[in-house]
Amino acid sequence: VSNDGTVGTLTGDTMAATLALSPADIEPGRRVRVREARVISDAITGTVTIDARARAGDPPKTVVSGLMRSNGRVPIRANGQAIGTQWNSVAGEPWTYSLGLELEYETEGRR
Repeated sequence: VSNDGTVGTLTGDTMAATLALSPADIEPGRRVRVREARVISDAITGTVTIDARARAGDPPKTVVSGLMRSNGRVPIRANGQAIGTQWNSVAGEPWTYSLGLELEYETEGRR
């Protein structure tokens, strides 16, 4: 913000960016099966990576990536109790905001 109160904007080519969330329980104490991710953004390219772990403190076990479709959805298959997500944009591709990732999943039953 300048001294006269105007807000500046960035110019030039977009840079590659990463939005990552640490593994956490989506459904406390239960495993989930992730079927799809949707990037909440105006980006039209990028990749989504899912880190599915048995517990949040475990080392990464299953890391699955998928390419973003033009509708913002990424078909992906992963299952675990603690799910971490990451979206990577492509340098030079247009995007102005990214609010997060929405996961489509189902909860596994209890025994």
